[in-house]
Amino acid sequence: MKKLKFIKGDYILIILLTIISLVYGYHKIIGYGPYSVHQWRQSDCLSFTLNYYRENLNFFQSSMNWIGKDGHGRTVSEFPIIYYTVAQLWKVFGQHEWIFRLLNLLIVYIGLFYLFKFFKQYLLNDFWAIFGVTLLFSSPVLAYYSNNFIADAPAFGLSLIACFYYWKYYSSGFIRKLYLACSFFLLAGLIKVTSLSVFIILVLFHIYFVFTEKEKKKNLLALIPFAIVLAGVFAWYYYAQYYKIKGIFLLGIWPIWDLSPEKMKEIAKLFYHEMLPSYFNLAGLYFILILFVYNVWNFRNANKFLLVLNIMAFFEVILYILLFFQAFNVHDYYLTNMLIFIPITLLTFLDLINNTHPDILTSKKVKIFAVLCLSLIIYSTALKTRIKYSSDDFLVRNTLKVFKRSTPYWDWYHAHYAETYKSLETITLYLRKLGIKRTDKVISIPDVSINTTLYLMDQKGFTDFGYGEFTGEERMKKFIALGARYLITNTRSVEEQEFLKPYLKNKIGSYHNVNIYKLEGS
Repeated sequence: MKKLKFIKGDYILIILLTIISLVYGYHKIIGYGPYSVHQWRQSDCLSFTLNYYRENLNFFQSSMNWIGKDGHGRTVSEFPIIYYTVAQLWKVFGQHEWIFRLLNLLIVYIGLFYLFKFFKQYLLNDFWAIFGVTLLFSSPVLAYYSNNFIADAPAFGLSLIACFYYWKYYSSGFIRKLYLACSFFLLAGLIKVTSLSVFIILVLFHIYFVFTEKEKKKNLLALIPFAIVLAGVFAWYYYAQYYKIKGIFLLGIWPIWDLSPEKMKEIAKLFYHEMLPSYFNLAGLYFILILFVYNVWNFRNANKFLLVLNIMAFFEVILYILLFFQAFNVHDYYLTNMLIFIPITLLTFLDLINNTHPDILTSKKVKIFAVLCLSLIIYSTALKTRIKYSSDDFLVRNTLKVFKRSTPYWDWYHAHYAETYKSLETITLYLRKLGIKRTDKVISIPDVSINTTLYLMDQKGFTDFGYGEFTGEERMKKFIALGARYLITNTRSVEEQEFLKPYLKNKIGSYHNVNIYKLEGS
């Protein structure tokens, strides 16, 4: 009977995640290419994948459409296991962005399922285990980036799996469980080093046991898999630091102490008003902080393992914010792996209540109230997610006015994209008919990103990114010297710039709002 009940909980979780995903609009979003918040970084991820796919590069030869200052485009950011895997899937099923989105989403789903198992085996309660998982999935940053191309969400999913197996090791003492946990930690850390936040907590936790438990030799030997993770991640990022193009992707930290007081204040405002609401519903976040204080206040009754993790997670979040503070003007996805604080705090609290006041967790009134609060949070997250893809979405347009305060921006964004970049999604065949090969270097403007327009066109070349030391005329000459053969513009206004006029004499085609010019001498 207990086995049947456990399986039933699994199915309920799967059904709920499916329903929530539909509410978030995943069934529509999954077909999108790089779009909306951090389109720039999404395009970089897709560009790596596209070049693996088109050029049959080996695993360690990653490159982008933007060819860089050296003219070859070879560079690296995260460990490219996802990019390379998607490229191989494209070779079988064709180039479809939904394959990339679906792979990342599946990794997150699996991570959430293992989090459910973790909650379940502590609480022996399906309802609160499912509640804990769905509460985490209500995070706007997790909801948006799970069904996306950026690596933070799948790395977080892998770290959740690793946490489960570490707990299995901790509770059973079987060293193979620790090696399994560290395998997932290694993969997560290679994909996104910031996903090792909970790993660092567990390393410190384990070192504490080395010096406090009697079996010191056994605990010291158990440090070996931890060392393997650190060595593996260090080796990759040491390699990445020196692979071809430098200075494109962040491979270090952006600490608060490098900022002026004025800049600190500016980013602090953005962090509170923009980043925190993306991290988690503010009312829900305040409630989680209250639970954290309650856990610490009742430390005598709390589970020692969970409480230590909870306290360490809190201070690590603070340290992480200080180390990457400069990123929090716009880079909300940097907060993804800090979400671990939410389930650790909730589980510590639920376990504490389950041991001291179990009648609270069995109360129907408490459960109904919890479901109502969670439903409101999920609804709010759905609005925040859907509006990023369509301000005409029926859920957005027919909801309460209080949630419409950001609609004007999104009205502008979606209209602007339709007027500029939208045509580039389908222009590739037209370019090939003009005789332009994907390896023919083009200048694609306006585009301040590294790869967005180049990826959409499947074209090698240059954008407005980089070469900041040169003026407009100097940049054009530099691009031509590096082999640029065509100029592609996606707005009429850019062609009004004086330095461009000498390069607009040989127009060879137009595609909706896009004009194509052959550069003289090419």
